[in-house]
Amino acid sequence: MGEGKIDNPRSEIDAIDEELLRLLNKRAEIALRVGAAKTNVETSLCDPTRELEVLARMRAENPGPFAEHNIDSIFQRIIDESLQLQQDRFGRKLSDQQRTEQLAAKVGGRSRVAFLGERGTFSEEAALSLLGDESETVSMPTFDELFLAIESGKADYIPFLHLIVAYWVGP
Repeated sequence: MGEGKIDNPRSEIDAIDEELLRLLNKRAEIALRVGAAKTNVETSLCDPTRELEVLARMRAENPGPFAEHNIDSIFQRIIDESLQLQQDRFGRKLSDQQRTEQLAAKVGGRSRVAFLGERGTFSEEAALSLLGDESETVSMPTFDELFLAIESGKADYIPFLHLIVAYWVGP
């Protein structure tokens, strides 16, 4: 495709991106109003039932070409960023218990969590502590098989922990 042939579609994409940005900021302003109202009546900022309703509605409204899981990813990110904005604005962070309840409500039902190593390891313990008894753990012997478990449908989630450790060596 020649450069001239892609200039017009690119300008269309640029215009759509600008409109998306405007709408995202408008949505964020409304989310902040909702957060203020919830803060005034001391209600949790996180409402997993509402989140599931939004995701289901967006999947139903989707004419394509995006697949349902793409729509879920996009809107889950918007929801998560809106919640973070509310938490930052109103100084209300979720407790570990609330985060666990939120995740459990999102996954709904019995989810399968793949972990690296044998049963009884810290990896399995981490998976169970995050999703609790509502999850089924699936042991995977290698990193490759761990990630392939998601792709192949053997598991729905994998636990992931990233620690940044700083060392100081003094005189």
